[in-house]
Amino acid sequence: MQIYLGRGGKQAGPYTQDELNQMLRDEQVELTDLFWSQGMPEWRPLSEVTGGSHYWDGINRTLAPAMSGQSSGALLEDRPVEVKDLSPFDNSEPAKTDAPAHTATEPKVSSGLKTESTEPKLAAPIKRILAYLINQILLLLCLLPLVPFADMEKLEALTNNTDMTQAMQLSEQFVQSIPPWAAGLSLLLIASLVVIQTVLLLRTGQSVGKKLVGVQIVEADSLKVPGFGKLIGLRSVLTMIVYSIPAPIGLTAAFVDATLMVFRADRKSGHDLVAGTRVIDKPKKATETV
Repeated sequence: MQIYLGRGGKQAGPYTQDELNQMLRDEQVELTDLFWSQGMPEWRPLSEVTGGSHYWDGINRTLAPAMSGQSSGALLEDRPVEVKDLSPFDNSEPAKTDAPAHTATEPKVSSGLKTESTEPKLAAPIKRILAYLINQILLLLCLLPLVPFADMEKLEALTNNTDMTQAMQLSEQFVQSIPPWAAGLSLLLIASLVVIQTVLLLRTGQSVGKKLVGVQIVEADSLKVPGFGKLIGLRSVLTMIVYSIPAPIGLTAAFVDATLMVFRADRKSGHDLVAGTRVIDKPKKATETV
């Protein structure tokens, strides 16, 4: 679908649905701008098309009358302009396109906006690995209250033990060597970290590590942040369970995950494929220039 936008007597486009959503997110376009795509008899305010949302799901909701000051009746005798620019409303000379011309008089707007390409850039594997390591370091820091009291000999024996009965005995002895207050403090820190990571993921698609390296988890077919089931259930909990399976299964799963991420063209790891997600470089918001 080819989308055209209008503001202040100027048109821009054509754009794809993903490009429109990117510009909405980066505040490059406004809900008061005019919208037209093939099959529409006239221009309509973008707010009518998206239902007032800053994300368009592809459903055209242009059944209500056009908003005041954005008259769709400004239809459109001529064939208008093609300005494929992600700062859509600049002073460039338009070229002819298939979108109808809109002539409604609207307030003049600033033209000094800059933005990157609307096609999201896939996150480099090294960034994703670095984000994972940062998250693991944060988890290890939560265990610091245990270090002065931990019996390292028992811990080493527990790590190298393959007998389940003996491993359980060693585990019990190791836990008993740690004061309750230190164990409680460590658990509190871990719980706090889990809450922080969960809130960040659900709100921005970023863990602490991903936020620090500038990458973001989004839906595979859009720039929308995935929901709880995908982000927490499939990408986090399920992955952690699989990685925790004793060797060789857990290690093999982690290796396959990393291999897919490095060698697939879309940079999707195993848990991306399962959850229907992808990881991109976090788009930078447009800045106004003088």
